[in-house]
Amino acid sequence: MRPKQAIATGFVRSFQFSGRASRAEYWWFLPVGLALPAAVLAGLWLWASGLSLPARLALAAPALLPLAAVTIRRLIDTGHRAEEMHPSTGALVLFLSGLLAFEGFSTWADAAIEAAGSPGGFFLALVLMPLLLALLAGIGLVFFYGAVTGASLFGHMLLPSHPIQTHPVPTA
Repeated sequence: MRPKQAIATGFVRSFQFSGRASRAEYWWFLPVGLALPAAVLAGLWLWASGLSLPARLALAAPALLPLAAVTIRRLIDTGHRAEEMHPSTGALVLFLSGLLAFEGFSTWADAAIEAAGSPGGFFLALVLMPLLLALLAGIGLVFFYGAVTGASLFGHMLLPSHPIQTHPVPTA
């Protein structure tokens, strides 16, 4: 499959989560599939500056559907189940959620410590800082888990196509 045909097929089958995708279709579509959500997010960053970061991410998320569809079709083509994409996708969602939570919690903790004055602020800092560190450690673990599951998923994309199984029809 040639690059232009692979990219066109990726877009035509953007919301088709069944069937098969060849290695050529997946690898030629991958840069476009990654650039599309990045471009949408950059556009939202520039033109929708009044929106919060979670709102921008939520608006950019549907742009990931064509990439998800071709990845699932590629998994099926290699003889694997589509559910094998869930761990790395879940890790990505948890990682982004953790970063947003850390940003919000640290901003809130900063304001609470500033407003509390010196004795109360010190006590509040003693309570909040371990919570922030625990959240940061959790984000690090999710990142590591996502890196491992993402590498496994990446390895599946490199495999050759699995032959189509044909089952003989029993005769009576």
